[in-house]
Amino acid sequence: MPAQIDEGAGSLLKNLVADLGVSVHTGVATTAVEPGPHGRAARLVLDDGGHLDTDLVVFSVGIRPRDDLARACGLDLGERGGIAIDDTCTTSDARIMAVGEAANHRGTVYGLIAPGNAMAEVVADRLVGGSATFTGADTSTKLKLMGVDVASFGDAHGRTPGALDVVVNDAAGGRYAKLVLSDDATTLLGGVLVGDATAYATLRPLVGSPVPGDPLALITPDGGAVGADALPDHAQICSCNAVTKGAVCEAIHSGCTDVPALRPAPAPEPAAARACPCSSNSWTRPGSSSPTPCANTSPSRAPNWSRPSAPPA
Repeated sequence: MPAQIDEGAGSLLKNLVADLGVSVHTGVATTAVEPGPHGRAARLVLDDGGHLDTDLVVFSVGIRPRDDLARACGLDLGERGGIAIDDTCTTSDARIMAVGEAANHRGTVYGLIAPGNAMAEVVADRLVGGSATFTGADTSTKLKLMGVDVASFGDAHGRTPGALDVVVNDAAGGRYAKLVLSDDATTLLGGVLVGDATAYATLRPLVGSPVPGDPLALITPDGGAVGADALPDHAQICSCNAVTKGAVCEAIHSGCTDVPALRPAPAPEPAAARACPCSSNSWTRPGSSSPTPCANTSPSRAPNWSRPSAPPA
């Protein structure tokens, strides 16, 4: 969580999890696991002098790359494991390439599918004589922690010099939202959402693009959602397969007239079709229940979306 959210979001998340009946201890580390008379773990000893009596201890250790074969082969490894690769996904042996969670690129082991796919594309390109490189990947993520929505994207911690924060911290309403903007407040750099992450699908693709309107309104309830027409063509609609708005618009131009036909067009893989958020709500104009065609679709080629029936006269 520290890599995904800031202190304000973490504080609210702790409260939301506590409301579910779970006691959360932060700022402490476990120094020992003591067994009981039965020989099983019975107590956690904390570094603040306290302890927790337990019936079951579960360790959450994050990503652990399977680099056993690489070790046996004598390949270079990252400081904390993982097969060391360069920007061409090549290991210390020029004849061997590595991708995904087994690879360590510039000291980072990615635990997400999008970076793995990006690495695989680089390898495929290189194998046929291309010059593609992997210089890093988008680590934006959206998840549910015990039913609580948590999302972060872009420069969530505002590490860009001169970055500005726009924050809505509604503890009573159980939601926290932060946008990170450039020093002139015109470009969206990143953000954090806790409690309500519905804006993630439209805000994440806007990273690096001009802010469409009042930043505060974008994260304030009923402040004015961002519609698909505000997204630039290069905005990613599905990060798993790097599907852009432009690709979706092109699919519409090619004859896709509904969501089931639209999903597999940019990414034919079955898993991608299930996971890709290319759903009707992505193409609905704010304040309207009627789906809105892509801004690049001419009226004569607009998709044949079904619309609500008109009310009786």
